[in-house]
Amino acid sequence: MRGLLVLVVLVSAISLGFVKSGNQAPQKQFMPSINGAVTVNWDYDSVAVQDIKQLRLYYAGGSLICATDDVKAQTMNCGLEATDYPEMFKLTACLVDGTEKRYPATFKVN
Repeated sequence: MRGLLVLVVLVSAISLGFVKSGNQAPQKQFMPSINGAVTVNWDYDSVAVQDIKQLRLYYAGGSLICATDDVKAQTMNCGLEATDYPEMFKLTACLVDGTEKRYPATFKVN
């Protein structure tokens, strides 16, 4: 009788997810990727275009992903794989002037 109780508790724990079997398939995580152009936009009233020297795209850890000196084009070509940057959904774009001051910007992937 005691063995039956242990078996019932064990089966219940497995079905509720408290105990995981070793042969489960790994779950895939959604990881966006950038394979093409990134368009960067900013508020022209707050930042003068002639003061901006670079457009930059960073990911969550603060590492630079890509940059361009072609500020007027407002476009960067980034050929990135999601596996290289697993936190790609936390990207931030910014503008940088000659003194390395950063201005926030928005971006979209074309």
